[in-house]
Amino acid sequence: EHWKDLLRERFPIARSAGFSCFEGWKPILVRLLERLSTIVKELPSDERRTFTVVELRQKFGTLTVYLSEAPTPAMWAAIGEASEASMVTCEVCGSAGVLAERNGWISVRCDRHENWSRFDRIAG
Repeated sequence: EHWKDLLRERFPIARSAGFSCFEGWKPILVRLLERLSTIVKELPSDERRTFTVVELRQKFGTLTVYLSEAPTPAMWAAIGEASEASMVTCEVCGSAGVLAERNGWISVRCDRHENWSRFDRIAG
């Protein structure tokens, strides 16, 4: 789970964030955190100091984002784009994937990881 620590180090707004998703979505998370960081820099200083990303998680197969403060319209747009990207991106490897119910869980997987389990070793 080293990749999560690297994101926390790179993006101060996510320093204490919980990550409840797999590494396949890392590029989506990087783009989202870059956009949110840019937007936060434009907030008044008192709001900027208190704004954090609380959690980034897979919920019902898509990326869900929890923030410490109510999002601005620009933040909503960035979150919406990241959520839409997660619906077609394999959460395991980042390839194109399909959102579907698998063994009682909704997830996005590519053909290669269709039957992958979180208990399996992640191999590209």
